[in-house]
Amino acid sequence: MDTNWFVNDTVMTTILHFRLRYIILALLSGICMNVSAQSTTINTTVGSTGYNGNNNSGANGFITFVVENNSGQAIKITEVGNYCQTLHNNSVSTLWYSSTSLSGPVTLATPTWNIAASGSVSGITTSGIFPVLTGINFQIPDGAIYRLAIHNTGPENNYTLGTPTPNTFTAAGVTMRVGDYQIGGQYVGYAVANNPRFFTGSITFEPAAIPCDDTLTSAVINGVSSICPNKQFSLAVGVPSGTFISGITYQWQYSLNGNTWANFTGVPNVSAGGAITDMITANKWYRCIVKCTSKNETYITPAHKVSIAPFYYCYCDNMTSVDGGANVGKVAIINTTNDDSVMTKSVLSTGTGVPVYNNAQANKLYTGYHDSLAWPCLYRDSTYRFVITQIQSTATLQPSVAQVYIDFNRDGLYDPNTEKVFLKAIDGTGSSPEVAVLAKKMPSSAQVGPTGMRVIISEDTVKGAPCGTITGYGEVEDYIIKICYRPCDSPVKGGIVVSTDTSMCKGYEYTLTDTTYAKTVSGFNRSWQVSGDQKSWFNIFNSEEKDTLERVFTGQPLFYRVRTICPTTNDTAYSPSTEIKVKPGYKCYCYSKAVGGLGLDSSDIGGMSIGTYVHNSGGPHLLNPAAYYPRTDFTDNPPIELYTDSIYHFSVFHTMPGTEHGDAKVTIFMDFNNNHEYDIPAERIYTGFTSIGNHTLVDNVLIPMNAILDVPTGMRVILNNNVGPNTPSDSGCGPYTSGETEDYILIFRKKIAEGITDAAKLNGFNIHPNPTTGRFNIRFSSNAEIDEVKVRITNVTGQLVQQHTYGYEGGVFSKELDITNQAAGVYFVELDADGSKLMQKLIVQ
Repeated sequence: MDTNWFVNDTVMTTILHFRLRYIILALLSGICMNVSAQSTTINTTVGSTGYNGNNNSGANGFITFVVENNSGQAIKITEVGNYCQTLHNNSVSTLWYSSTSLSGPVTLATPTWNIAASGSVSGITTSGIFPVLTGINFQIPDGAIYRLAIHNTGPENNYTLGTPTPNTFTAAGVTMRVGDYQIGGQYVGYAVANNPRFFTGSITFEPAAIPCDDTLTSAVINGVSSICPNKQFSLAVGVPSGTFISGITYQWQYSLNGNTWANFTGVPNVSAGGAITDMITANKWYRCIVKCTSKNETYITPAHKVSIAPFYYCYCDNMTSVDGGANVGKVAIINTTNDDSVMTKSVLSTGTGVPVYNNAQANKLYTGYHDSLAWPCLYRDSTYRFVITQIQSTATLQPSVAQVYIDFNRDGLYDPNTEKVFLKAIDGTGSSPEVAVLAKKMPSSAQVGPTGMRVIISEDTVKGAPCGTITGYGEVEDYIIKICYRPCDSPVKGGIVVSTDTSMCKGYEYTLTDTTYAKTVSGFNRSWQVSGDQKSWFNIFNSEEKDTLERVFTGQPLFYRVRTICPTTNDTAYSPSTEIKVKPGYKCYCYSKAVGGLGLDSSDIGGMSIGTYVHNSGGPHLLNPAAYYPRTDFTDNPPIELYTDSIYHFSVFHTMPGTEHGDAKVTIFMDFNNNHEYDIPAERIYTGFTSIGNHTLVDNVLIPMNAILDVPTGMRVILNNNVGPNTPSDSGCGPYTSGETEDYILIFRKKIAEGITDAAKLNGFNIHPNPTTGRFNIRFSSNAEIDEVKVRITNVTGQLVQQHTYGYEGGVFSKELDITNQAAGVYFVELDADGSKLMQKLIVQ
């Protein structure tokens, strides 16, 4: 069986089921089926052979040919053969490709040409066509035309001379064109000038796609995860191995926040996994709705985030204009701070710099070492020796200029005046004519952190440096380095440990942070320690160099501190310890929290009020940057006092970080009997639902006469985007995906003689019209002696809108009030008649 089918256990089970079904059908019908991926090989003819130099006769060679895919599906080239002789042993062959340079003269360089595969050639004992590259996974979309080049470093490439026929070979809908086949009047086979050279070899390919009904649910988006601004990139749909899926349609979508999606307007290339191209200037999420046409089923891929790459990956484009000649051979940076006359320590060393002449590797225009090398640390105020070695593709040294730029201020630009570290000619003189050496002290003003370094060997000193195309021969290399503080030479300050909570209930998470440790020195070790008694301390596994720790409270009080060690002096220091205590039992009810995390937890409680207590975190309903809390613990705040047999109005304000509203379910619980549980349904005092036009919920609660008095007890408010029946909302216990839990402490007191709802003196209090556009009348009557009537109007956050005082001479009291200058919403009108109070809700439209 073809091992390329093994993706993972789940996919394999599905594939085996699919294949078994069709094998059985084939046996029943007397048909013998080959269930492995069908490979096809196209061979050229073999004629007289000669040698091809690299633009001229020499040791470096390549030969080009064209492959057209008209098979009706994407193909995957798995192997390339070439006519070889024993001289090819231990050489390196590289497969290049281009979709734009289809004929005529060639320069193998990005961005027109790119490398598809590379490998060593060995074991050649006789002349003939042998595989020079195997295990390739180079895909060509259906309907696409690609030009390929086999490039040898070392021995020359073999090709057929003269005008052999045919120049076109076709199998399974794929055509290979060689030699004097012309596109636009120029030959597809090219070596020297526009003279035809016939590729002598083979390609082996197979379908790149597998049927969608095998792997639809395992589809993922393949492509970059970070990119520089305004740089084009491609994304495609495939199974985790990267293989494309056939027989599906694609509807791509994008999001700017990971929550709200819109259809992508680009046209997908259905022969290449529905590939799309895009450019971004800010982080962007992508997903694809794929539909299997044979099963009429759809599936949405997991979201794929493409982030803006850090600035040190995204400097200006720069390369030389001529391939071949002088190149960068070796780059070394040596620390000379202790003794400038001795190379004491190499912090960067890449390349060998040999051989200096006739070096087959001297064929590059640009090389990026962003992630292929460790990022060296260069200390501020330290002196380093920069060593640049030049190599040649020719037998004589070409005069050049070596230059080095470092982005000291980390602004993403190379300033040619203030950030030029190195400029020195390589003119063929001295004891090491191919080497340029210069010492440079890192400025004390250099910004600490990763940044870019650009190394250039160029024919001149001005044109194109440090940005643009450099005229003439040479090479540009990009590196990432780190600007660091000088190493420690004494004990290092450990900082102060702080925690999101210093008293905890069992099962809840808390975060420890230490960002106040010494930052003006480097080279020290930092790790976290924990203790149960402040006497015996233990190192926390995998806590080295971390600013924060995420912990779950187990109920055991613990102490934390940060330890620093300066290795050069063996000095050890500790931060002051911070204790995480256990909360009193009356503050700890069952676990309740939103656990969806970033991207899934999309709602918060923006404000809550009850009686005279008001909490408002601020911000609007939508696009609220403060709406990210999964749980907020107010149990360490002073208790909220409420009186029995009294009615209190409350409000809950719903906020969200996204641009679109999502309905939420709000439930409120009060532990009236003080048993440290929320008894259902008696102690679930409210259930309500927010909507796009009503994101502030308002209602009243009557505190029962039998509530346990004068002891602290719990109140819990849960806002949950799951609006259906669910245990976390309905019972007040358990994790849920999106929303927030807020916990409070109440104390119930015995009702005073004239409480907030004492209506003994008042009759028939009403407001009309209600709802209103702003003007309304209040009305009541009383048989008691009342001297003064006060009317207060407040909004849902408790802010006073209007207040009036009137005399009362008995009978029916009626007054018109006007709040047309206020925004539409919910208000409360409170009537106070010599201490007797009543309150009603007013809705302004």
